[in-house]
Amino acid sequence: MQSDVVSALRALALPVREELVTAQGYSLDAVVTYKDCEVAVEVDGPWHFMGRTPTGATELKRRQLRSAGWTLIAVPYWEWEALGSKATRCSKYLLDALKGRSEDALEERSKPELAKEPNGGEVDALGANQNP
Repeated sequence: MQSDVVSALRALALPVREELVTAQGYSLDAVVTYKDCEVAVEVDGPWHFMGRTPTGATELKRRQLRSAGWTLIAVPYWEWEALGSKATRCSKYLLDALKGRSEDALEERSKPELAKEPNGGEVDALGANQNP
């Protein structure tokens, strides 16, 4: 399912990075840049839910990522499966989600927090040196 979601994001001609680790130690399924916003995309399979309610661990991760400044899109498995195999429907689903989330992020002007390196440099939320 994750590879299908990433393929649909790439079909939108958006820059996508996969399997990134945040400064908080969380793994992100994908990060896409949309309208100058970095958006984390979490592909949530059945193990992330009890019925259709997110598990405590899934909710905690979402809250902590948002608290650290991440704009987040969660793609629940039942919504993705309901789209079927039509690539255009899958891409539209993601584009609609990105539009909604990026507008929220632009209003809040939030950015993922920078962590400080021991040498005084900064590391972005993905762990990349900003000013070595």
